[in-house]
Amino acid sequence: MRILVVRTDFMGDAILINGAIESIKSLRKDVVIDVLATQYNKVAFEYNPYIENKYFINHRADDKVVSTDFKQVFDFSICYDLIIVFNRDLRTYKYIDKIKSKRVFGFRLGRKKFKANLFCILRLFGTRYSFMEYDTSLHEVVNTYNLLNFVFKSNLSPLRISKFFIPKSIDTNLFQVATNSVCINISGRVESGRVLSVENLTEIINDLNKDINIVLIATKEDLDRANQLLINCNGHNIRIFSGDIYQVARVISLCICYVGVDGGLTHLAAGLDCYVIGIYAPNKIKTWCPWTDRKYLVCSQDLDVNSITPKEVSQEINRIFQTFESNIDD
Repeated sequence: MRILVVRTDFMGDAILINGAIESIKSLRKDVVIDVLATQYNKVAFEYNPYIENKYFINHRADDKVVSTDFKQVFDFSICYDLIIVFNRDLRTYKYIDKIKSKRVFGFRLGRKKFKANLFCILRLFGTRYSFMEYDTSLHEVVNTYNLLNFVFKSNLSPLRISKFFIPKSIDTNLFQVATNSVCINISGRVESGRVLSVENLTEIINDLNKDINIVLIATKEDLDRANQLLINCNGHNIRIFSGDIYQVARVISLCICYVGVDGGLTHLAAGLDCYVIGIYAPNKIKTWCPWTDRKYLVCSQDLDVNSITPKEVSQEINRIFQTFESNIDD
């Protein structure tokens, strides 16, 4: 059986289906899985050992433009037994219509959008397409597995964590991470209220036990903020790291705990199976939180994550480190 898995949205969303890909492989030993994704979320799948062929197209999740390189990138000689589309995006189905397959399964597109609704109605007149409803009250991973069970008529349960795969070629000595380290992501989307302020970060760090080492993950645009934190929190052992996504992933994997707002790096950290403290707005905390049983969630009072209580974050970091140290002593 040959299956094409499709996910063309953001990196964090894409990471959340890696567990589902592994579950498909365990369900059908004869299955060959290919992936259609994008140049912008490719890191979620690039080193996934359960995927055969990977097609990465120039498709941005945050605009309405159809990829111009799809015909050059994709292998149209393959006829798939199944295509499973995990995101709800009408543009993506413009690619699917051009791929040979026996069946296509996906989520029902928005009923309130005329073109999306018409698309689904027209496709249901044939036998190739089947859609199921997406439950907006459930976590994305739960919806993902509901779709798998709809496709395979199975009773699969989600894996305990999402998965992220780091290439073995990444040097573990590229950045010396001290033992007893917490990784704090200070980057994020300013325009959507998804980045912690210097004031909140300062309060969180200064409330930590002094024996906890701190690694700040920062993009080049964040370096001024990071340097300000060095000044504000000069009683703590703080290091700043900026690198490519796989280098960042390796650094996170060497830390005991990761702290970050709603975003791709938070899902990546969950996929590395470290302790994750996720800071989320109330409209996303239930449905898009990191998928791991080693998480603690801090909910902001409104859509801006800076309406949190910083002490709640620092107390949880201290608690995790105390628990970790007591487990070592035992």
